[in-house]
Amino acid sequence: MARCKSAKITGVAGYVPPRLLTNADLEKLVDTNDEWIVARTGIRTRRIVEPDQASSDLAVPAAEAALRLGDALARFAGRVRLLVGRAANRLPRRSQPA
Repeated sequence: MARCKSAKITGVAGYVPPRLLTNADLEKLVDTNDEWIVARTGIRTRRIVEPDQASSDLAVPAAEAALRLGDALARFAGRVRLLVGRAANRLPRRSQPA
């Protein structure tokens, strides 16, 4: 029987794009107001990615921060891989019958 290597989470981090879109900004674009949006969604602000940003552009700073927290950045630099799924190429949740 093959021996499984163990893994351990040593750091967790995140990254959000710096650009904010507020409900006040939306009021200038469409017929709405802060009260209506908050009552239905609870949202006051949202983060917006730039048109040329990919998921991996957001994941890299988050991964680097997590590795720094776990003091592993130097050991694993260049060896971290990222798999991103998009709606256009979503993996099935379960096997599809033939």
